[in-house]
Amino acid sequence: MPNVLIRSISEEELSQLRAMAEARSQSLQAFMTDMVRKTLSADHNRKKLAEIEARLKSMPSATYTTEDLMAAKDAPRHGVAT
Repeated sequence: MPNVLIRSISEEELSQLRAMAEARSQSLQAFMTDMVRKTLSADHNRKKLAEIEARLKSMPSATYTTEDLMAAKDAPRHGVAT
């Protein structure tokens, strides 16, 4: 498994990261690995949601009246297939 080296991080930032890891009872390495994975997952989810939104926008919108919705709701009671 490859390693990643982070440069140019201040002592204060490193101290904060260590404290965050300790608060979660994790090593700094486990904490950082978890943060990277969560960031990648969030980015993946944002891209998927954008794809879904684009697909939905490209679909024609349906217009239903209140009567249409009530008829569909009541259809099973009246033996009508929907």
